[in-house]
Amino acid sequence: METSRLSVPAVSLSRDLRRSLRLARDLGVHAIELDGRHGLDPAQVTETGLRQIRKWLGDEGLVISGISFQTRGGYGEADRLEGRIAATKVALKLAYDLGAGLVFNHIGEIPASAETAEW
Repeated sequence: METSRLSVPAVSLSRDLRRSLRLARDLGVHAIELDGRHGLDPAQVTETGLRQIRKWLGDEGLVISGISFQTRGGYGEADRLEGRIAATKVALKLAYDLGAGLVFNHIGEIPASAETAEW
């Protein structure tokens, strides 16, 4: 089976990131998805930590397919919206710093408006 375009979530392999990377390599996949909410806290990753993660990825021959970052509420909910936006910006920066082209998130319910109701 062609595995060059497959990605696996790191947290589903192991709670330990280094072990997840080794297991992904052993499975023959070439990309891994990191969890920015429960597996890797973007606000806690230092420049040294970024270098270490990039080294581990290189050692195992992996790239990051994306960062999963599920917020506790949607962006249409005014309650604690500024905190969600700030946390999402940090997750986007982490993805950029690690070379990931995607951040997976759920924006929440999109309310119907007069314009969209006509479609």
